[in-house]
Amino acid sequence: MEWTEQKDVMLAREILLCEPFRYRVGSKERGLVWSQIAANRNTHPGFTVPQRAVRDRYSILEKKAKKRKCEIENGTGISPEDSELDLALEEIIEKWEAADQEFQLDNQSKAKKLKEDKETAKEMRRMSMETLGDSKRRNSDPSESAEEKRCKKRRWQRHSPVFKRA
Repeated sequence: MEWTEQKDVMLAREILLCEPFRYRVGSKERGLVWSQIAANRNTHPGFTVPQRAVRDRYSILEKKAKKRKCEIENGTGISPEDSELDLALEEIIEKWEAADQEFQLDNQSKAKKLKEDKETAKEMRRMSMETLGDSKRRNSDPSESAEEKRCKKRRWQRHSPVFKRA
């Protein structure tokens, strides 16, 4: 199967329509979307490609578009007119980058929540293992003086004057 400019444009339109970038890399959903794109392309006569060929072709087109964009930005003197394929690829690349940033932010917030959960669990384990005295000290009011905190101990002494018989 040979890819032509027209087939590339149809592929770019199909990618914009199905939006595989909405799903995480390596997920079943993304694989299903690529399979759907390949199935939609295979409905046209003379066009039979598997999912892998569609993904590979898109990656080739993306690399070419990024290289072309770099050449234009670097000012190599090239100023060709943008074709429909170039515009579609530029839009796809922008959406893909935005989705990647969103996934990164989501991963960072999940990592932060996981860290907080670990700290909470560690604190709960520490609290469950402390003794009653430790709990009282931790929960005591800090405004109390040190003398008030000390417990008065009464010692029963057999020979004390209080207990002597007359």
